[in-house]
Amino acid sequence: MAAFYEGRVIPGLSRSSPSDLARCRIFVPTQRAAQALALELKRQNRGGRLLPAILPLGALEDDGSALPDDFFDAPAPRAAGELERRMILGELILAWSAHLKQAIVSIDRDGSIRHAPEPLLVGTHPVDAWRLSGELARLIDEMIIEDVAWKNLDALNLDFDEYWRLTLHFLDIAVEAWPAIQRERGLVDPATRQKESIKRAVETVSNADHPVIALGSTGSNISTAQLLAAIARAKRGAVVLPGLDTHLDARSFAALRDAVVSKPTHPQAFLARLIAGIGIDRDDVVPLGTAAAKLAKREEFISESFRPAESTDLWRHWRALQHPADLRAALDGVCVIEAANEREEALAIAVCLREALEDETRITALVTPDRALARRVRAEMLRWDVEIDDTGGVSLGLTQAGTLASLLLKLLDATSWAALLSHPLATFGLESQAPDLARLFEIGVLRSGARVTGRWRPEVDRAREAAQRRDAHPRQKAISEEQWLQLEDFADRLDAALAPLQSLTGRFPLSRWLEAHRQAIVLTTGSDILAPGEDGEALAALFDDLSGAASARYVFDLEAYTTFFDALVGERVLRGAESGHPRLKILGLLEARLFGATRVVLAGLDETVWPPEAPSSSLLSRPMREKLGLSSIDRRIGQTAHDFCQALGTQEVIITRARKRGGVPTIPSRFLQRMEALAGAEIFDDLRVRGARWLDFARRLDQSAPVAPLKRPDPKPPMELRPKTLSVTKIETLRRDPFSIYAQHILQLEPLPPLDEETGAREIGVAVHAVLEEFCRAHPHGPLPEDAREKLLDLLKRQLGALANDPEFQTFRWPRLQNGIDLYLAYEAERRPALKKLFIEEGGALSIPLRDGSEFLLTCRADRIEFSVDGNMAVCDFKTGAVPSFAQISAGFSPQLTLEAAMIARGGFRRIKPGPVTSGFYIPLGGAPKSAVSEIKPGPRAREKLTFEELAEEHFSELQKLLNDFRDPRRGYPARPFPQFASRYNDYDHLARTREWSIVGANEADDA
Repeated sequence: MAAFYEGRVIPGLSRSSPSDLARCRIFVPTQRAAQALALELKRQNRGGRLLPAILPLGALEDDGSALPDDFFDAPAPRAAGELERRMILGELILAWSAHLKQAIVSIDRDGSIRHAPEPLLVGTHPVDAWRLSGELARLIDEMIIEDVAWKNLDALNLDFDEYWRLTLHFLDIAVEAWPAIQRERGLVDPATRQKESIKRAVETVSNADHPVIALGSTGSNISTAQLLAAIARAKRGAVVLPGLDTHLDARSFAALRDAVVSKPTHPQAFLARLIAGIGIDRDDVVPLGTAAAKLAKREEFISESFRPAESTDLWRHWRALQHPADLRAALDGVCVIEAANEREEALAIAVCLREALEDETRITALVTPDRALARRVRAEMLRWDVEIDDTGGVSLGLTQAGTLASLLLKLLDATSWAALLSHPLATFGLESQAPDLARLFEIGVLRSGARVTGRWRPEVDRAREAAQRRDAHPRQKAISEEQWLQLEDFADRLDAALAPLQSLTGRFPLSRWLEAHRQAIVLTTGSDILAPGEDGEALAALFDDLSGAASARYVFDLEAYTTFFDALVGERVLRGAESGHPRLKILGLLEARLFGATRVVLAGLDETVWPPEAPSSSLLSRPMREKLGLSSIDRRIGQTAHDFCQALGTQEVIITRARKRGGVPTIPSRFLQRMEALAGAEIFDDLRVRGARWLDFARRLDQSAPVAPLKRPDPKPPMELRPKTLSVTKIETLRRDPFSIYAQHILQLEPLPPLDEETGAREIGVAVHAVLEEFCRAHPHGPLPEDAREKLLDLLKRQLGALANDPEFQTFRWPRLQNGIDLYLAYEAERRPALKKLFIEEGGALSIPLRDGSEFLLTCRADRIEFSVDGNMAVCDFKTGAVPSFAQISAGFSPQLTLEAAMIARGGFRRIKPGPVTSGFYIPLGGAPKSAVSEIKPGPRAREKLTFEELAEEHFSELQKLLNDFRDPRRGYPARPFPQFASRYNDYDHLARTREWSIVGANEADDA
C-alpha cells in the first residue's frame, strides 16, 4: 500500500495527486477483497474522502452484471440467470430421456440408435436432470471461455470407444437445443456475457487516460488474463502480480509458459502464462519492495520446494549450498500442527487465534478451503465470546431459515417432529408460548407412541386416554385438563401449518410444491414473511427465483421435491455483514492474497482438502478434455499451490493438518511433503515441535484437575423415603441392582418413553400375555377346542395390530411366535387332563412385618396358577424373552415364581385358599430354537436337592432378611453389587456412572 501512495505503482499517482486517486480504478479478485481493500485505503488515506473506485474481477468473471452501470458505453446482452439456465437445461434433459424411453446399447457411426429392452434411467427424474444440468452448464461455460468449438467433439469419434457416441448424443442438448432456445428468447450464456464484458473492459482500459490497476489476480481465467494484459499495456496502467517467483531458474520458469496444459499443478503456471500474454519477460517485472532477509530466504526455499518435478534432482545441489543456520532462520516463524483429528485441529487453531488477541498490534487470519473446519473454529472461539467473520459465508441450508424449510419436508416420524418443534422459528403464531407447548406436546403426545398420520388432533385425544393408563409415565399423568386443551389448540395449529404440503399427495409440478412449501413456512413461523433476518430474505429470494424459472416438466412427489430443494438450498451461500472481531478473519484462498496479516494460520493441509481433489465429470474424461484443448481439471491444484506459497510469505505462519478426518486416516498435503523433502526431517521436526506447543495448550484447555477414582455409588437415603411396597419383579431388581430401586422409587426418576419406539420384545410380550389371558378365561378347564391353534394365532394377530402386517415381522418374528404357541399348546395338552381350576393374571398382595415395627407390602400379578385334581398347586410364568437358569433362581436372583408361591402359602391372594405350592414352570413363548418348558427343580449335579416348596420358603426367609437390612440407616443402595447377575443394560446405569467405576480391577471387593 505504501508503494501505491508513494507513486511507485503508477508514476504520478500518489497521495499528492488526489484528483488522480479519485479517477483511479482498481481491479481485485473478489467483492470481499474489494471491501477489504477499501477499508485499508481509508485507513492509509488518513480520513481522506477521495478514494479510487474498486471493482471486483469476480463480477466480470460471473457475467458483469454486478459492475456499475456506467462501466460500459453500451449495455451488454442479457445473460440467462444460473437458476433459469439450469431449469431450461434440465427441461431439455428430461425431454431427451423421454424421447429415448429405452436404454441405449450403442449408436452407430451413421447415428442410428440400438436400444435395450430395459428402461432408460439417465436423466429421467427431475432430481437427476437437475444434477446433470449443473455439469452441462459448467461444460458450456468452459467451451465458451476457452474458445473451443462444439464441432471439435466430432473428432473424438475417431479416437475413443464407440460408447463415447452415447455422450455425444446427450451433448446435442448443448450443441443444438440450448442455442435454439437462446435465440428464441434473446439470451446468452453467462460465459458469453462475461467474454463480452471483458472485451468491452479491455476496450475501455485501452483508451482510458485515467489510472487503472489490477492486483491479486494470476489470470487463471483466459478472458481475465486478456483484461490484465490490456491493463498492463494501458497508458497509465499497472498489474501487480501476486507472488511472482523470481528465484526459480530461468530455464525452469520458461518451461512453465505452457504449463497450464503440461504442468497445471505448479503454483507459477498461470503467472508464467500471464507474463507471456502481456508480452514481457519475468526480468521486466519491477519489484515493489524488498523482503527482510529471513523472509527473502523463505521465498527462496518455497520456490525451490515447488520446483517442477522434472528438475527436482537439483534439490541436492541447492541443499548443499545452504548453511543450516540460514535454512533454520528462514523457517523460524513457521510451525506445523499435526492434530489427531479435525476437532483437535479446530481447537488448536482457536487457541492460536485467541492468543493473538493478547497483542493489539497483531492481525491474524485463518486461511482454509475447508468450510466445515472454518465452522468448527468459529464455534470453538465462542467459548471466549469472540465472533469471527468468515468470507466464505455459510450455506443457506445451514441457517435457521434454511433448516426450518428443510425440516418441514421431512416430517416422517416423531423424531423429525420433535426437531421441528424445537426450532426457534417454529412458533405457529404463539410467540413466547410456543417453546413450553412444544415441550409439553413432545412429552404428552410424541412420546406416547403417537402415530404420524398427517393429523395431530386425533392423536392428542388418544394420548390423553393413554395418559390415564396404569403404565403411563408420571409426567404424562401430571398433564392437567387445561394443558390438554392447550395441546388440542396446538395440534390444530400444527395440522393447519402442514395442510398445504399434506394436500399434495402424489406427483405435482414444481410450482405447486413451491406454493405449498412457502405457505407451510409462513404458517409455521406465524408471520407474514418466510423468516426474519438475512437468511429469511435469502430464502424468500430463492423461492422467488424458483417460481420465476419453474418448468412444467419438473414434476415431483414429496421425496423427490425434498431432495431437489435440499440440493438448491445447499448451493446458495449467504454472506452477511461483517460483525466479527476487527483483528481476526477467516478467509478464502483468493481473499487471503490481499489481506495484510502478521500471523496466518493455513489449515487443512491434507490431500483432498488443500489441495482439493480434482473434480470428476460424467461428460468428458481427462483424455477427451485434453484432445479438445480444454484446461486440465488439475488446474485448481496449481491455483491452491500458489495461494499456499503466497501465504507462506507472512511473518508468522502456522500450518495445521489432521491425521484423521471423519475417522479415516489422511495423507499429508503434497505441499508439505515437498517442503519436508527439501528441508530435511531434522529441521521439519523442529517445526512440529513448535506446533506441539499449540496442541498442548488445546489439550489442556478442556483438561480437568485429577480426581480420585470414582467408587461404586452406595446412597443411603433417609428411612422415611425408602420404599414400603414393591412387586416380586422389583424384588429381583432390588437383589440385582439396588441403585435402580433408589433412582426409580426414591428419587422418583422415570425415563421418558423414547421417540419412535419400535414395537419390540416388551410390546410383543404384553400382546402374548393379553391373548393367553383372554383365551384361558374363555377355556378355564377341560380340553381345548380342536381349532385352538387357529384361534390363538387369530387373537394374537388382532392384538398386535399393524405390527402383524409388517413384512419384517412376518418374516423373522411371526414364525417364532407360532413356535411359541405350539409349545404352549403342547404344555396345555399335558396339563389339562389333571387340571381342576385355573387362575390367570391374578393379582396378589402380602403384608410383611419387619423388625423395626414397620410393614412392607409385597405385590404381584401371577400369569398362571394351576389347581390339580390331586390337590397340588403350581405357578407358571410366560416368557417371551430368556428363561432364567436354575442357578440364578436358586441363588435368589430370579425369585419371581418362588415368592409368588410363598405369597399363596401365606394367603396373599384373596381368591385363592392358602396352601403349599409344589411346582413352578417357565413357559417360553419366544420360539427360540430348542426352547422347552422349564420346571424349577434341581438338576442331577445340584449340590442341594431342595423341593420347589422348600426353595420358596428359603427365598421368603431371605426376602425378610433383605427387607430388614434395608431398614438399617447404614445400609445403602449400591449399584450392581453382583455384576455377574446384573442385567446387561438398565435405565439408570448412566446415573450410577457405571462405566467409570466398573473397569476391571477398579473396585476392590469391599466396594460391593
